[in-house]
Amino acid sequence: MLMTKCERHILKYAHDLYSHGQTIGRIYQLFISHLSNTISSPTLWKAYYTILVDGLVFGPLLRKDQRIYKDTCEYILSYGAKYCLNPSLTCEFSFSTSVRVKSVALLINIVKMELQNLISKSSSPKIAGEVTNHLWQNILKTTKENSRYYGNSHVHRLKQRAMQSLLLLELCLNEEQCQHLMNLLCDSLQIESHQPSVKYFQEWLLVRILAHHPKLRQTMWDEFQKAGVKRPGCMSSFISVIFHLSRALPHEELEKFIGKGIEFIHPWCMAQQFIVRLFAQVVLQKLWETILTKNFEKLLSRFKVVFDSVNSSLNQGGNTQRNLLKLKESFYFEIFHPMDHFSLETIFYDIPRLGNVSNDEWIPTSEFECLELHSVIQLKNESEALRQSNAGDWAVKSAAACKIESMPTDGDETLNIQKKIMPWKIDDLEEASLFPEAVERGKQLGRRSRKSGGLVVVASLVDRMPNLGGLCRTCEAFGVSEFVLGSLKYTEDPQFQNLSVSAERWISISEVKPYMLGSYLASMKEKGFSLVGAEQTSGSIKLDTFQFPEKTLLVLGNEKGGIPADILPLMDVCVEVPQEGLIRSLNVHVTGAIFIWEYVRQNNTR
Repeated sequence: MLMTKCERHILKYAHDLYSHGQTIGRIYQLFISHLSNTISSPTLWKAYYTILVDGLVFGPLLRKDQRIYKDTCEYILSYGAKYCLNPSLTCEFSFSTSVRVKSVALLINIVKMELQNLISKSSSPKIAGEVTNHLWQNILKTTKENSRYYGNSHVHRLKQRAMQSLLLLELCLNEEQCQHLMNLLCDSLQIESHQPSVKYFQEWLLVRILAHHPKLRQTMWDEFQKAGVKRPGCMSSFISVIFHLSRALPHEELEKFIGKGIEFIHPWCMAQQFIVRLFAQVVLQKLWETILTKNFEKLLSRFKVVFDSVNSSLNQGGNTQRNLLKLKESFYFEIFHPMDHFSLETIFYDIPRLGNVSNDEWIPTSEFECLELHSVIQLKNESEALRQSNAGDWAVKSAAACKIESMPTDGDETLNIQKKIMPWKIDDLEEASLFPEAVERGKQLGRRSRKSGGLVVVASLVDRMPNLGGLCRTCEAFGVSEFVLGSLKYTEDPQFQNLSVSAERWISISEVKPYMLGSYLASMKEKGFSLVGAEQTSGSIKLDTFQFPEKTLLVLGNEKGGIPADILPLMDVCVEVPQEGLIRSLNVHVTGAIFIWEYVRQNNTR
């Protein structure tokens, strides 16, 4: 009973230390070090596995200035004892790596213990399953409802760290636990649009589970087929799993598996999604190379017509051929091996690096050299091929890194395809001469107002960042003269920027605090602006019957309260969008966009 009370208090204090450690890293480093020395037996970690999980995913998201400071400290420290002050220099932002390394050491001890228990059929407490479930339920499911997250965000890093730990835990999970984990992985790959590094790890873990448990391969095809029906776009992941699994299987199982794999993959060569088609074609070519190398005569005669057809279409050149080569020669299909490259170096350094993750997430092997790995996993790869690979310009599902054309043109000048440009990035445009007006406007506009009069949109009462970011983008797109916010600080908010996509850089933005709105409106009225409130009142005019004056100031209300009672009397007119539904209200961004468009339509056709 006394031990139970102690455990409860320890867990509570551990949670508090974890929270404080996000800003003062050394606190949690000292705690983990003390705990790892005090709890010597891996069995005792059964009660404290949540602390272990916190350590495995520990690490705050550093600001740019903090990353610069950290990199500077590491550069100075790289000179070692050459300079007398180096031994006394420490970097508070480097402690998160130390915490994770110590936690990995504890995890490896637990994996070793459970492997021994599996051999001896011991009844000792099973910890690996608890850690696995906690990692998945509390870390990897964080974005299930909102299936999109951004590269190098805190969510991205948490997911990556959790997947790194699961790759180690898979070594000691039984078949039932692996089947459950396989189902979770398939579900995750279907639902979420993962960042490249997380996607690599999830596919890799799925391959290792299927390679170690032959019985699970019997149901694999059904799971993959269901995924294709539910979300066809995710099939690039499952096609990759089939290819890497073919590299992991023993020779006696390989011919049958490749035959089944080709039957499954070749219909996807005609998939609607360009990326899925490309993955299917690359993997078919790779499997055909294996068939030729292994001299599988039955498969050679059976599928020759399939490969002749695929190769014929791919040899016609154009964007498809270029993209095919990019993917085929990428490290993931050319070099990476799911078994040979199972090492701490690949898990904690190479995949994050090749997945375009920020370098403060890369943990070099030097950090792990002091660990006793107990033959559980190798420290470094025997081959240097992966170590010498570059991420290149192929990063699956990463729009910022991916330079693959979304639609092949193959020289067809009449094909209607998307062509969106950003004039301020003129150095990145190969065909800037085709858009002289847009480029010139982008170069000259900056954050200047387009007109001395025109439409002014006042959003001082709006306080939700996504709405403000969307409004900013709409204002820029339709040439609004000025966009008014309650605070200029809003433009620095990530949620604002995610929706504005840099629009705040190209229009005139000013600040009017909500409490100053009354006096601001009075001054604008003196300058000749007509004050129009987007609000439903007893005297509102329908938008489709209202004529906007050229000098119009549009006031948007708060998301919940609308335009306050003390501001309404200042309006020259209140205008509402005609509606027929039961809800009788629109999102403020939608309302603002409708008003802005109607103003532009009227004033551009006068």
